[in-house]
Amino acid sequence: MKKTSAKLVCLMLAALTLLSIAAPASAASQTIKKDRFTLVGQDRANGTFTMRSSDGQLEILIGVNTKIIMETGESLFEHTKKGTIVDYMNGKMMTVTYTTATKSTPAQTSPDYIVVHEEKAQQTSTKKDRFTLTKESGRRHAFTMTSADGKLVINVNRRTKIVFENGKSIYDQVKRSEIAKYLNGKTLTVTYGATTKSMPPQTTPDMIVVHEDSKPAQPNVKKARFNLQTVDSQKGTFSMISRDKALVINVNKDTPIYLENGQQLHGYGIQIEALAKYLDRQRLTVTYSTTTRSQPPQTSPEKIVINGRGIELLIPFFRSGNQ
Repeated sequence: MKKTSAKLVCLMLAALTLLSIAAPASAASQTIKKDRFTLVGQDRANGTFTMRSSDGQLEILIGVNTKIIMETGESLFEHTKKGTIVDYMNGKMMTVTYTTATKSTPAQTSPDYIVVHEEKAQQTSTKKDRFTLTKESGRRHAFTMTSADGKLVINVNRRTKIVFENGKSIYDQVKRSEIAKYLNGKTLTVTYGATTKSMPPQTTPDMIVVHEDSKPAQPNVKKARFNLQTVDSQKGTFSMISRDKALVINVNKDTPIYLENGQQLHGYGIQIEALAKYLDRQRLTVTYSTTTRSQPPQTSPEKIVINGRGIELLIPFFRSGNQ
């Protein structure tokens, strides 16, 4: 009887061992997020685009192999023409399922699959204000502008419909490469749908109407010493604040910078850190049109003139406009 019991125990242990070996490893846990997502970038060459949740906590990278379905289970690629998928998804409520994400802020992931929810026609909002250029991406003709009251940031891209008050398209009269500068400081009526929950909220406008001011705004001039605040080498930008803390200037690779003798400096975008370093604590004459309503106000200068001693230190670093 004891031998039979011992054999039975051995058989049970062997069976349990086999079961543990045969049992599949538990699948990696998946995370599900339901939110409204807005387009923030597109790479046409690779056929990918990036969208961000309205709470600003998740960015999803979508490619040709991403599984995207409607609530009915129908593939979005069967429901929508290939060239219109980005526009169709922009601003939609979606349920995103993903396995891993970066630890950055916002977190980034390539979704396992996406469910796009059909909704009733989304309500749109309009805002009429003077907008200032805050960031520009020349290669894609995309740029970002902020309203004068600082309460709305708009991300404009090649597909944004922009018209004059008479209904004529801006693309018929202004080169795409010059649109950002043309709109800078102008009064715009922006029609938009979904916005992010960031402060200030951001949106990709459905349409922009450009208002031609009856009297062009007179430029402002501020002469003061400016201290360096931040440098972004990757974007080729830096910001400075006046000694009296009354104005912040955002300088980029396209900002015209001159010496007192009228000589313009070129090519400094390659050495943005050097330029920022040598302008730090220099006396500058800054010409600008519009500012944000933040405290202190911010602006993208139309022109900067470097005053004072020590300017000769800049010359070895940059090519002269007269050469």
